[in-house]
Amino acid sequence: MGLSNSPVVMYGYSGGGHATAWAAELKRSFAPELNVLGAAEGGVPGDLAGLSEKQPAAGFTAWGTLLGLAREYPDQIRPQDYFTTEGIGFAETLTDGCLSDLLAETKGVSLDQYSTVGNILELPSVKQVIEENSLARTEATPSMPLYVFHDTHDTLIPDWGMTGVVQEYCRRGVDVEYAAGPGVDHVGEAFAGMPGAYKWLDDRVMGRPTTPNC
Repeated sequence: MGLSNSPVVMYGYSGGGHATAWAAELKRSFAPELNVLGAAEGGVPGDLAGLSEKQPAAGFTAWGTLLGLAREYPDQIRPQDYFTTEGIGFAETLTDGCLSDLLAETKGVSLDQYSTVGNILELPSVKQVIEENSLARTEATPSMPLYVFHDTHDTLIPDWGMTGVVQEYCRRGVDVEYAAGPGVDHVGEAFAGMPGAYKWLDDRVMGRPTTPNC
């Protein structure tokens, strides 16, 4: 596409932030020719392993993680082998549903309620896949500066699901600026965090110095 000499920046929030975060981690191996100046990622469910295990208030992370990854790793994650008959039926109702359905149907419903194998997330094959799909759990490391923003009162995707990732990035020497939101929850931060993220991206394009706060 002739982009090797063009400056590139990336931006995403929530699910889009998750995609942006993985693009940042995989850029070095997947698109080393691109001149990516920086990535701004907000509201990211970075630590899928931790979020799935602790079941945030919305109660959807474990179900979404298990059923979503089962599609990509059908030989390693087999929900049909883990649940009661009722649980299999419940999972099937979620598989092709929208996010609103997943949020509503799984609130307060843990995997354990239907499990026939104990803690599903601790099964070796399941745990391995979730670890591989949690940010900063592999050797892949962002090769560009990052701006990470997350609200302090995010009940949908708690901020601790990303602060640990940021700490690991800092340990690896990544140039990271972390911005904590003002307490407006997940949807509110999508708007409240946008001006700061856009300003940060503009600074990268204009060649201004970064201000990491590791």
